[in-house]
Amino acid sequence: MNIQSTIKQHQLTLLFQQGRYGLEKESQRIWQNGELATTSHPSVFGNRRFHPYIQTDFAESQLELITPPNTSIKDTMRWLSAIHQIVLRNLPVDEYIFPFSMPPYLPDDNQIQVAKLDDPADVAYRQRLVARYGKKKQMVSGIHYNFQLSTEFIRELHSVIGQGQTLVEFQNQLYLKMTRNFLRYQWILVYLLAATPTVDASYFHNESPLKAGQQVEIGLKEKSFILASFLLYGIPLFMLIMTTIISQFWFKNELIRVAIIVACTGFCFFLVKLLANKLQKLPAYQPILLRVYT
Repeated sequence: MNIQSTIKQHQLTLLFQQGRYGLEKESQRIWQNGELATTSHPSVFGNRRFHPYIQTDFAESQLELITPPNTSIKDTMRWLSAIHQIVLRNLPVDEYIFPFSMPPYLPDDNQIQVAKLDDPADVAYRQRLVARYGKKKQMVSGIHYNFQLSTEFIRELHSVIGQGQTLVEFQNQLYLKMTRNFLRYQWILVYLLAATPTVDASYFHNESPLKAGQQVEIGLKEKSFILASFLLYGIPLFMLIMTTIISQFWFKNELIRVAIIVACTGFCFFLVKLLANKLQKLPAYQPILLRVYT
């Protein structure tokens, strides 16, 4: 289904921009010295089981601020700002909300309190996370973005391009298509919108062979680098040369020869791109630490 052209052709732009939006923002509580607050979730916020807007995620120190669904992103941001202000005003005087997604300085695991929740299933789930990944890996905070397209928009779009599908089937396919498009561009979205500029060394359990300030060189193994370079440059160059030579014997017209050369070389680049996408998922083509400069 070509959603973009359908929206333009049938003037559904305004309906497409309507919907319901909600945010769930996680943040760590810290003390004045910038270290993680090891205190329990403030009792002033009440029982997390019933509070609709102020929860905790993995740890007692990890606040989760939840907005209700709204019909505009501006209203959602106003809700989040209001909840944020309420939390700040009711925190102990020596506590603050850490602004980054990567955690601040982390104490030893025995000082990190897992969220004390009422539901045994929630507690058991967090215990499994601790057993599998450790506590520090769970201290990363994030934002959950919840949205729902306008029901009227989905209904109108279904009437145009949803023949042969029920409304529910069409809606499921529509959301899955949007999800696939997000996954396709997630690398740049995460880089631009979710990349924390710094992380404290305590997050790595002192397992890293590196120290703050060291210069390093990363790249591919030599064999993988040579093969990747041959695929990206050698094969298209070989195709360009062979097509140029062969087209001279088959076609007298110079414009036709140029068109054939461009088409064959472009097709070769397309095949190389498909192969490169498969190769980059293999361990041998993942970047590794090559050298540490002392």
